[in-house]
Amino acid sequence: MKRNYLLLAIAGMASAFSCVVPADDTLPTPHFVKDMTDVLQSNLSYKVGDIDGDGIAEVVYLDQDNTIKAFKVAPAMNESVFNRLALTKWKLVDQRYGPDYTLSFFSDGKRVALNTSMRALDLKVDSSRNRISNAGSSSVGYITIEGITDTKIWGMLTDSHLDGQRAEPQPYEAVIK
Repeated sequence: MKRNYLLLAIAGMASAFSCVVPADDTLPTPHFVKDMTDVLQSNLSYKVGDIDGDGIAEVVYLDQDNTIKAFKVAPAMNESVFNRLALTKWKLVDQRYGPDYTLSFFSDGKRVALNTSMRALDLKVDSSRNRISNAGSSSVGYITIEGITDTKIWGMLTDSHLDGQRAEPQPYEAVIK
């Protein structure tokens, strides 16, 4: 059986990367990784760039079986993130808390008010898990920030006022307001 092939060109990278891919195969959904050691130390050819336009870098490489693989590079979550968050407001993409639910960060970026109320959470870097989370337990709720770009943040969230005290955190995505 003859297979159709297409040329896949990855644009927006430091240098051109192209390879032949069977037309009936699709790229895997990129997933986050925190350790790229195997790819970087191997003889595999790879390129890094934002191939899907979401502001997060992906590593695209051809494995030993000539299969294209892609994974997202987890953004570093450290003290510098607080500077990016300072005095910003973010609107939740999903509507589970209503269309205007916002996360409002205070001037130092280390405190966040849920839904523009007086209720706020203190934040800290959790370097062992590469995320930012509550500084301690709180009756207000729970939040983690697992990634950030110039226009989007994401992680896990629960608002005790709306969800109840024992609710499990759910994934969220928010865009800059």
